[in-house]
Amino acid sequence: MSGSEQMELLEEPPFILENGVKYINPTEVKMSQFILPCHANHCGELSVGQLLKWMDTTACLSAERHAHCPCVTASMDDIDFDFEQRLSVGHVVNIKAKVNRAFNTSLEVGIIITSEDPCSGRQWKVCNAFATFVAKGQGSGKV
Repeated sequence: MSGSEQMELLEEPPFILENGVKYINPTEVKMSQFILPCHANHCGELSVGQLLKWMDTTACLSAERHAHCPCVTASMDDIDFDFEQRLSVGHVVNIKAKVNRAFNTSLEVGIIITSEDPCSGRQWKVCNAFATFVAKGQGSGKV
């Protein structure tokens, strides 16, 4: 399976409205990071702590777009890494986050991480996770 075929499997099919317009979730946030030596451990591979920081930043922005107020991370759950592929200096990490569900003051954000080798064009799935955020709004209304 080629890299583009693998990525097509990771992408959701577009949601087309009745008038033919493609719907884009307003809470969807995409971030790409080039892995530099300062992000790597002594083996030249991406530090998992750095990846978690990027995941949290991306997911928090998604939550804040939905809540329209500052949010804080309550938990990161179901972090499922695919350790078959290494993330090394020179690779690009792509993170996509969007709100899955919203409750009274908390939100669940889904996160998908893929990576690519810009030299070969090869792309692969790295991990997926769920994060829960709590809105720190002024009132006690729903988010």
